[in-house]
Amino acid sequence: MIVAITLRNFRGHKDKTIKFGPGVNYLVGRNEVGKTTICDAIAFCFYGTDQYGNRNPDHLITFGEEATQVVLTTDKAVFDRVKNRNSTSTVSLTRNGLPPIKMTQTELTALLGMSFDLFASLYNAGFFMELPQLKKHEVIGQIAKLDRRALLQSLVPGVEIHAKIKFENLKIDAQVMASERRIAQNQLSSDQGALAQVETQLQEFSQELTSLDLESTKKEIESLTAHADLFDLYASDLLKYQAAMTRAREAHDDNQRLDAERRKTELELKALGEENPALKDSTMVRLAQLSGEYENLYMAGAESLPQVPVVVELPEGNCPQCGQLVPPKLRESAANAREKALNDYNRRAREIQNRNDARASRMETLRKEIDGLKEHLQTLETDRAVKQAQRELLQEKLKSLVAKEVVKPNPPQKPTGDEKSIRDRLADLRARFHAQQLFNQKREKLAASERLFRTSVEQKIKLVENLKQLEDALLRMPELEVRQTLEMLKTPGVEMMFLEDELVVTDAKRVPYQSLSTGRRLKISVELCKTFQRLVPRAPQFYFIDNVDLMDTYRDILPRGQVFVAKVDPSCADLQVVAE
Repeated sequence: MIVAITLRNFRGHKDKTIKFGPGVNYLVGRNEVGKTTICDAIAFCFYGTDQYGNRNPDHLITFGEEATQVVLTTDKAVFDRVKNRNSTSTVSLTRNGLPPIKMTQTELTALLGMSFDLFASLYNAGFFMELPQLKKHEVIGQIAKLDRRALLQSLVPGVEIHAKIKFENLKIDAQVMASERRIAQNQLSSDQGALAQVETQLQEFSQELTSLDLESTKKEIESLTAHADLFDLYASDLLKYQAAMTRAREAHDDNQRLDAERRKTELELKALGEENPALKDSTMVRLAQLSGEYENLYMAGAESLPQVPVVVELPEGNCPQCGQLVPPKLRESAANAREKALNDYNRRAREIQNRNDARASRMETLRKEIDGLKEHLQTLETDRAVKQAQRELLQEKLKSLVAKEVVKPNPPQKPTGDEKSIRDRLADLRARFHAQQLFNQKREKLAASERLFRTSVEQKIKLVENLKQLEDALLRMPELEVRQTLEMLKTPGVEMMFLEDELVVTDAKRVPYQSLSTGRRLKISVELCKTFQRLVPRAPQFYFIDNVDLMDTYRDILPRGQVFVAKVDPSCADLQVVAE
């Protein structure tokens, strides 16, 4: 139930709040005061359109203003829609004092549970009859909600509904089924022709190779194959025997070569001789002796020269120290003593120098001899290492020169029987066996094809029958739907019928709707709204009736519930609501 509507800059209302009661609400006023505006406000608030469904109703905005707002309050919620000029409107929903929820029009339409055309047909008397025929059919379909699938299934029990039936246009669905039936009929004819051809081939099939016993032939082939395999194994073993004999001869030749190489290596090893440690030992003893002698001479060191004697030489004349005259004899005696001391010094110095020279010469001789012995020892050690390495190489070579074991293989045993006759017999049996297999496979393939085509033919026959039943049922369904729909839409004082898919509405006297007066049309429209609301579970439960003055009587046809009745009163300069 609508409790109140607030209009701001909506058509001729700048800011007006109108309250309504639960029963009949007369919208009283002279022409152009805004009675029909209430119908526009309801459509605008719920669907964002005017009462005719125009989706961009800028003409509802008061002239000179840029935006409009309609707040529609019901007993359960508040709808608030705002629209700016040249833009899409926005709507919010408030329930039970909760904060407003902004909604898209898709969400609000889903909440209302119906399209605008159905909604307007339920509450706005006269709207349905002004709809084009196609939209009338859509609205009636939404009201009747006939289950076309269930109806079709009831007409063809036990027949599966074809996937290409969309239930949107029954004539098109019937044409689709006819097309599918023709396709299936063509496929059936093709399969029947193929089946007849296969049956003819089976009747005319040759029986020439059926005398061969496959089981016994298979056993003989296996036996001959095993015998032929023995010849193959013999040939393989013979090749292995020949290869083994070749390896044995090569091993014998290798052993002879190794024996000659071994003798040569032994001679080379013998030529190197054994080591002679005595020579090294004698050289070491001599080196030790000379080194000891050299060490002793070095430690003894060279003898030092004697100290030069100090001789006082007396000068002629007076003594420089005492000033007395030096006698000649004293001066001569001092000179002789001086000469003797010098001679003794020179003799002893020569003897010491000769001994030092002899010592240095001996040390030089010892050093050279010691160096020679060391060099000789180094040469001996080098020769010993070289010969030792040669000995080791020759010994390793001797170890590697090991004769190979020569094993002569035993020749393979040749199988019994004639190989050529066995293989010829095997090839003949295999060819006959394979030919018999191909024969049996072809015959079985033809038999399988016959079964497949026979099954396909049976299925196609059943499919053609089902498609024919579906086609006939789809052609009958519009008549059944019309009957059911008209039965549901029975309205007092109104007759409805379909003539060539066009809905025709008349009054009880069968006068067409278009031929009736405006008042009688309005009565029919009110009765249709009441019937529609009765059939739709979530109907809005309020009605809008315009131009009620055109009817001679209307009190007896007013619906129960909340009704908005527009009534002209020239004495009312402003819109007034009179609740009853």
